[in-house]
Amino acid sequence: MKKIILLSLCFTSFFLHAQSWRNFGGDPDHHRQSRRATGHGLSVSQCIYRDYNGSAIELNEKFLSFETALDFISITKTGDELVRKFKEKNINISLLTDAGRRRLGSSRAAAIFNFAGKRAKVYVDKSFELGILAITLFHEMVHAIDPLAYEAYFQEVQESENYSKVWKEVMTEAIVRENQLDLLDTLDQKEFNRDQKMRLDEIQKRLTYSEKNKLNDANESYQRLKSQLNYQIERKAFDEQNIFLKELKSIIPCFESYIEEHKKVNGLKLEWSTSDDHIFKLYPDINKNYIRL
Repeated sequence: MKKIILLSLCFTSFFLHAQSWRNFGGDPDHHRQSRRATGHGLSVSQCIYRDYNGSAIELNEKFLSFETALDFISITKTGDELVRKFKEKNINISLLTDAGRRRLGSSRAAAIFNFAGKRAKVYVDKSFELGILAITLFHEMVHAIDPLAYEAYFQEVQESENYSKVWKEVMTEAIVRENQLDLLDTLDQKEFNRDQKMRLDEIQKRLTYSEKNKLNDANESYQRLKSQLNYQIERKAFDEQNIFLKELKSIIPCFESYIEEHKKVNGLKLEWSTSDDHIFKLYPDINKNYIRL
């Protein structure tokens, strides 16, 4: 922990804010391992769902429309309730462009929930098959109606600001002690030039034991909060997803073999009942040492 702090100037407010709960699904996903990505994989055997009226929905079809995806999710009891709550909140849902994917920092997710303090939005990649997209979209919609996903953003921003305050106090004392007073004005900057960064790096290396501990404590408080909130949010979404998958298996006879074939030929990262260990593997930024199971 100390090494991370001492060798990097990134733990200021601008960096921590950038790491806030702006994305899920991305999981994610947003710098996470792909848990359900098969948007450009090999074809698998056809799987078709027929409703009581005889209407057919092919899971192998690429994205047709938002309504088609929501209608498919709604064939299950859990999905129908989720779609109703999602629509009640009037959350915007949009297509995910290449530019949007780069901006959100997600290279492979089929859907992403995004919230950064303003309006929430869910993005969908139309290149994915409906049967795969629906699972990811369901998961992101759970995030979108989860109050904790919104509360977590503001809690993390507050914690990051607390760290920034501690960092500034520690660095101010060190700069004055080393009589490099011209650096005081740089502490509120969002970016440092090369000379400033080198000088600040050197000052950080010479912090006292007490100052290092002060920074470590503030950083650990931030990391603990982030891990705990992120785990709670993902655990809830995966618990709902587990129920959703179980219902799909009971409704669509070919669904299980459809998913298993995707896992075999396309490396689909999906568990029928997602364990905590699987969550920790998918989300390496969740420190399980901070989680009380």
